[in-house]
Amino acid sequence: MRFDYENRIVAYVDILGFKNVVDASPKNAEASERIHNALKRIHRIVEKNYSKGIANGTEFGIEVSTFSDNAVISYPAEKDNLFFLIIELIHLQLDLVIEGVLIRGGITIGDLYHDKDVVYGPAMVQAYEMENKIAVYPRIVVDEKAIVSYIEGIHGDTDAVKEIFALLRQDSDGLFFVDILNQSQEIYPEKRYYEWLTRIRAIIIEGLSNPNLYIRVKYQWLRNYFNKIVNNANYNYPYPYDGHYDINDLTKVYSELSID
Repeated sequence: MRFDYENRIVAYVDILGFKNVVDASPKNAEASERIHNALKRIHRIVEKNYSKGIANGTEFGIEVSTFSDNAVISYPAEKDNLFFLIIELIHLQLDLVIEGVLIRGGITIGDLYHDKDVVYGPAMVQAYEMENKIAVYPRIVVDEKAIVSYIEGIHGDTDAVKEIFALLRQDSDGLFFVDILNQSQEIYPEKRYYEWLTRIRAIIIEGLSNPNLYIRVKYQWLRNYFNKIVNNANYNYPYPYDGHYDINDLTKVYSELSID
């Protein structure tokens, strides 16, 4: 039997702070529950992949491997699959943040062998190095060659180009990353977006008080990113709760989440 490489889009993601939560779990029931819920959420991708039915993950060639605090998710390098992978990661973070969990990662494209038991190849190494050495902050960095491949594959579909870039943000270092905080349309009902940002805000404030400078710098980056989102006067924010606002009032409600 041959085990040939395929051209695949691959994401390597790491659960930040996982070791600290694990260390606390024997004496802390809440920490133990957070670990369980975080890993269960990742494994739901696996369950979807190998479930039966017309719309199951196998139809799309999705593969998922998890080990400890890391996960590898890959799709065949076909037309819309970078978009679908990024959407999957957005929903993963939307769910994990409720548990107080943030993720960091890298997305690239290239030669990969991936089944439910084994994953290896140059693309795996590249995605790991992006997560480990390049992402640095709580962000999922996207390799430009994956973006270029996507654009080439859609053959001039301008709407598809707009859709992919609506999910990405270019950082001050020139790197593209998944614009997770800016995806209110992926939350239902949308008014939960305000609650979700409030949860993110609490995580950031807690992280900024960490005595470890190495950790604190990561939360300083996240604070700056968060503040850009909540202070965007041009963003069409969803109503945070029942009531009626004009655009200025709604903008003020969100800007008050800003962190000093």
